[in-house]
Amino acid sequence: MAPASTSSVQNPLNPLGLPHIVTLGKSLLLTGNVMQFNETLLKLCYDKMVDFESLKANDFDVEQLFLNQGWKRYFEMLNDPIFTKLIKEFWMKSKVYDELDAKMEEEQAVKKNPSLQGKTREHMGLKEFKGT
Repeated sequence: MAPASTSSVQNPLNPLGLPHIVTLGKSLLLTGNVMQFNETLLKLCYDKMVDFESLKANDFDVEQLFLNQGWKRYFEMLNDPIFTKLIKEFWMKSKVYDELDAKMEEEQAVKKNPSLQGKTREHMGLKEFKGT
């Protein structure tokens, strides 16, 4: 009898078979762009996260200390290229939920149901506002 085959097709984008980080559900809202302007107008400022050359020029030569401790790859990752399209799309879709938005949400709830006037957010069925 031949052993059962356990061949599985691996995802080349996820060779380690790691679980998905994001799942669709109540906590994820898919929205359109909040900012309405051309994405190409967003300009990113590229900068080295850790610039050992500048530190060295200012008589603060610490690069070898970090390299001796095995931190070389970490600093290389910090200074690697960034995903500019991902960052631009994030900022185009991001929205800040501040105190004004919380007040407007409360007012809308009271308009729909006037008996909620003077009640807490929790009693209105709204999520607690802890800050921006």
